[in-house]
Amino acid sequence: MAVEEAGERASAAEARGARGARRPRDEYVFVGTPAGGRIRPETFLRPGALDPAALLVARIVRRSFYPALFVGLTIAWVTGTFTAETFDLLNSPGEYIAALLSPLVGIAIAIALRFLGIVLGFVLAFPLASSAWATGTAATSRLRRTFDRINVTSAYAAIRWTWAVQQEAAARAGSVGRQLVRVELVLRVLTPVSVVAFLVVATVTVSG
Repeated sequence: MAVEEAGERASAAEARGARGARRPRDEYVFVGTPAGGRIRPETFLRPGALDPAALLVARIVRRSFYPALFVGLTIAWVTGTFTAETFDLLNSPGEYIAALLSPLVGIAIAIALRFLGIVLGFVLAFPLASSAWATGTAATSRLRRTFDRINVTSAYAAIRWTWAVQQEAAARAGSVGRQLVRVELVLRVLTPVSVVAFLVVATVTVSG
């Protein structure tokens, strides 16, 4: 009897130790994905090369926002339109269209790129959400299913922006994918360059 109780206490201690032990980093799981729940980049891409290539294009559009924004800010600064009153003109669609024909064209284009990148990311991820739920777990109400699909699509879109999914997309898209990755790399380099250029121009004009 004493031996059995000692064995039970030892087993309980081992169980507590296992629960308290730190799980290795590569064993963390993501509920709802295959391979035991672990995140796998291919899970967030549709079969074939079209979706991966489209995702890489969307990444380029998204990455273009910051260079376009700071180029636009530089142009606005040089032309003297870098004022709060001028930026207030971008609040309405009509004034936004007018800004495309003004020194604010760079900023207007940047805003359009930002919006387009968000829309592309969501639209491209939307088909994946239709098969995200395991059989029998989806909401029964059509309205709830719609809201759930929007939320799941947002989650898929967020994960599709990650580096791991980008690498998988580039490998799937072949030579086209490699070229698109290079374009994104150029835009990544242009982002700090455009920031520095704006700061230099602003400093020179103020001191002058």
